Amino acid sequence: MLTTNTFSHPVFKDGGLTSNDRSVRRFGLRKLLRNVDRAAEFGAETFVMWGGREGSEYDNAKDLNAAHERYAEGIDTIVSYIKEKGYDLRIALEPKPNEPRGDIFLPTIGHALGLIAQLDNEDIVGLNPETGHEQMAGLNFTHGIAQALWA
Repeated sequence: MLTTNTFSHPVFKDGGLTSNDRSVRRFGLRKLLRNVDRAAEFGAETFVMWGGREGSEYDNAKDLNAAHERYAEGIDTIVSYIKEKGYDLRIALEPKPNEPRGDIFLPTIGHALGLIAQLDNEDIVGLNPETGHEQMAGLNFTHGIAQALWA
């Protein structure tokens, strides 16, 4: 698997795909697409996307509806690119409730499944759940995995 860091550099303080700044979103998308190419080159089967800065520090920092649309559009663009290139690669969204940001848009498995269901190209998008991430929110990881398998 391969992943891309769109969370630690200060330019991504407002998100890599959901930033209010269009130039930051374009930069984030270019970085992600470049690493999709690397993932295919290295023979990876999974491209993990963790949106550690996709969210907000306070609710009125951005238009939340527009931000969710941007998030879905970014993922759909990456999926279309993978299909266009003929890469044998799947995307795995990694939910996490907080840290480094106070509120992340995909805090739980259920939230990620909800976003996946809204994508135009959801057929190669799944999850990369981690035990500790659900537990950070005081949730039951086993229930989250059961929901993912059920979905």
